[in-house]
Amino acid sequence: VPINMAKDVAMDLIKSGKVNRGYIGVHISRIDQTTAQALGLDRPEGVLVADVQKSGAGEAAGLKQNDVILSVDGQSTDAPNELQSMIGMHHAGDHVALRIWRNGKEMDKTVTLKPREETAENTSKGPSNEEQGNREESGKSTATLDNIGLTVRTVTSDDMDKYHVSNGVVITDIAPASEAADRAFPRNVVITETAHEKVTSAGQFQKIIDANAGKSIGMTILDDKGDSRFFAIKVPSE
Repeated sequence: VPINMAKDVAMDLIKSGKVNRGYIGVHISRIDQTTAQALGLDRPEGVLVADVQKSGAGEAAGLKQNDVILSVDGQSTDAPNELQSMIGMHHAGDHVALRIWRNGKEMDKTVTLKPREETAENTSKGPSNEEQGNREESGKSTATLDNIGLTVRTVTSDDMDKYHVSNGVVITDIAPASEAADRAFPRNVVITETAHEKVTSAGQFQKIIDANAGKSIGMTILDDKGDSRFFAIKVPSE
């Protein structure tokens, strides 16, 4: 623990009997070379926003899932624990300036930090007419993608209730020694977005993968606890 943070915590406890640390309200993860390529970065830098908490400071400031936080108040950051230390030096109510990377562009966001709060539970939404139509047009409910080592199936109504999603495909199997296995993809989770496209069926998912041969792409994955994560994978060339 940085000594300055320890001092701040001690002063908070002396003054008010509790710690008044500020939080952005995001889940973060490290960026490696494959993830950097999937996000359009020239090299691994910054910290990935894997998920944004509802009603948190980050959401209020306009942060989005899969943003990359490059710097805090002009100081660059390349590791999750480093970012946590930077934010941990501030109190709830403080303003911090973030430089972020989104969809190939850098932009600035000012975040007013909030105290830690319990995350609200996700609510389930039914599929839109367009999403339902896309699933029906595909006509393919399962797909095995040997090039990346994933077997998936289109979400059912039971899956939508279980995972609180309205679209996506469930990962049912992962081939040993495959790209997906090497990238530690989990089973029994839902892929809701791939290569910046909403996933609506197994057939459509396979088309997205085939169209990105030779490229590194990102996938947004949701588990049955409501936790969302970003996974990157390199699709082998034909």
